[in-house]
Amino acid sequence: MHRNHKLKHVVTAALGLSDIDVRSSLGQQLKEKVTVLGAEDLKDRSCLKLGANSDLSHVNFMLGPLNGNAAALTLTSNKIINEPILNLSIIAGCDSSTNLTTCS
Repeated sequence: MHRNHKLKHVVTAALGLSDIDVRSSLGQQLKEKVTVLGAEDLKDRSCLKLGANSDLSHVNFMLGPLNGNAAALTLTSNKIINEPILNLSIIAGCDSSTNLTTCS
């Protein structure tokens, strides 16, 4: 007896972050840009969300077009930032999850 099994191929993304380009100062809304390496596995910004241990409750993600295997990710907030150090945990992935952590 032969059984045909259809396996769902789930890609575990090997994502990385470049250095963070912070474009805001204390007393302003967050604006920073980072290059996501291995971004070809991300379909769009809906594949990105904040992790539970982030200092902010909401961040806007804007994922730029893919350039090779990298894409520019812009993070902004509506909240004014008054702390010099901010912890953001980003969960990235559509079919699987990879945790990225950044401090600005």
